[in-house]
Amino acid sequence: MNNPFEVIPLLARALNPFNCCMLGLALLVNCIAISTGAAQTLPSTSITAPSVLASGNPTAAITFPSGTFLQLRSTSDLFPLVAADPGASLNIQLRFPVSFAGATIIAQPLDGGIASIAQDNPTIAADGTASIQFQAASQPGLYRVLLNTGGVFTTLQFWVANSQNPSANPPALAP
Repeated sequence: MNNPFEVIPLLARALNPFNCCMLGLALLVNCIAISTGAAQTLPSTSITAPSVLASGNPTAAITFPSGTFLQLRSTSDLFPLVAADPGASLNIQLRFPVSFAGATIIAQPLDGGIASIAQDNPTIAADGTASIQFQAASQPGLYRVLLNTGGVFTTLQFWVANSQNPSANPPALAP
């Protein structure tokens, strides 16, 4: 048996169907626990996103692990570039026009990192707010999170600084 993958068919034949099902269930539960436990959850915050202006562009309040925060307004469906520490978990409260209430919100990382919706029901609340968490990756560079709210797209942008080559870092907002 030079190939380690030859063990799997032998194990499957050795186990009865019940044991195989239990083994599969144990593996599934383990994978779910690993994937949901990857992002760190920060305590909820009372920092709120600024009100939406007449333009209707979304706003955000980003709370950093240190407890400091930034309040931002998006322009042209894009939020300003924000500095993030490697691996930092950020709480982000978003505010959309109240006409978006009830719309489903999807947060999709485009360049790495982990994004998750804070509430059990991934919809925009009656007051136009929604919360997400984003954990930046550990490598330097740009990390974008695409927000899809019922077919309307907005992008959050984060920059993890390159400490080895500081001149490669673009200007970014920091708390």
